[in-house]
Amino acid sequence: MRQIRISTCFAVVALLINSQPAFAVLPLPKPREDVTKLTKPTVCYITEDGYELGLIDWDGKNDRIWMGDGKARFSGSAYWSPDGKRAAVVVYDGADRSYTPYVLNLETGDTQNLLEWLPEGVGDYVYPSWSPDGNWVAIVDTWRITNLILAANIFKVNIHSGASVQLTDFPRRNPAYGIPSWSPDGKKIAFGALEEPHLVEEAVRNNEVYVMDADGSNMVNISNHPKGDSYPVWSPDGRKIVFLSYRKFPSPKAWELYLMNPDGSNVERLSYNTHFEIGVDWSPDSKWIVYFGFSRDPNDPAPEGIYRMHVATGKATFIKRGVDSPTWVLAGKSRFLSVDPADKKKAQWGKIKAAGGNENSPAPQETSPEE
Repeated sequence: MRQIRISTCFAVVALLINSQPAFAVLPLPKPREDVTKLTKPTVCYITEDGYELGLIDWDGKNDRIWMGDGKARFSGSAYWSPDGKRAAVVVYDGADRSYTPYVLNLETGDTQNLLEWLPEGVGDYVYPSWSPDGNWVAIVDTWRITNLILAANIFKVNIHSGASVQLTDFPRRNPAYGIPSWSPDGKKIAFGALEEPHLVEEAVRNNEVYVMDADGSNMVNISNHPKGDSYPVWSPDGRKIVFLSYRKFPSPKAWELYLMNPDGSNVERLSYNTHFEIGVDWSPDSKWIVYFGFSRDPNDPAPEGIYRMHVATGKATFIKRGVDSPTWVLAGKSRFLSVDPADKKKAQWGKIKAAGGNENSPAPQETSPEE
């Protein structure tokens, strides 16, 4: 596998023992671009060394750096509130191995250190996820030695009042296998959990996908499969959950992308390759996903980096090499625009009108973007 870096992949294998500081040592770097003025569908990513967050148009063009000062590293990408007003970013300080989650107001530039509001946890607060109304951030307090999870639980914090609530209290199940994902109606949260902490091979761990009420009650295992399932992400239209699974292990020896209904039914495989897919995020119209793909096979010719997949057809297109943790930017006019290559007009998400058809028209053929 490639060298470990501070990213979604890093979150799987390398959160080390550390104690959480009361306040951040490193501030959140200043953005270099006002994303509230974006006019094209845009993807955010973390660079290979972890010191910068970049932006790139959904078609692989107009690549540039959005945030980074050479001092702070990032744990994952920026995670965007659905109302387009804020972004959650976790800063990693390599000097004391501490993580600090920030909320950035994209309109004013103000930042809020969430550690000032969250209770002192057993380890680090990572994997932030927004409620649909943009008022709450769900976040995981996780503590591990290499790949052994010692403790992990989900909290939520109100970004206006600072009120925080612990949603889970697990003696065994550990929700450190994916960012908590809110249902679009705000009533449920999906997450991946490890049934028991142990050091066995990743592919044979009994990871499962759970859904609970937004107050932490009524927890249900919806994947319920002997092979590892993790990293669930709810589609913006509420109809599907995309997740990663080892269901076909040992062939291929990699995570593959799957879809299922929110109750766990109608499981459908999306990807068919030797790549690991990770860091999945939906487009706001629920028609596309972006993800980071990499291989442990040195003979695999497919490039490592960000891919875009049309969910209805399963056709994947390579966007950018050597970067990780893609997220769709939900800010500016970009969050209201179609990414359908056949659509020449600026249509609202979910209201794409192809010539002579509608939003259910057959998917267009894609062409690979320029690198």
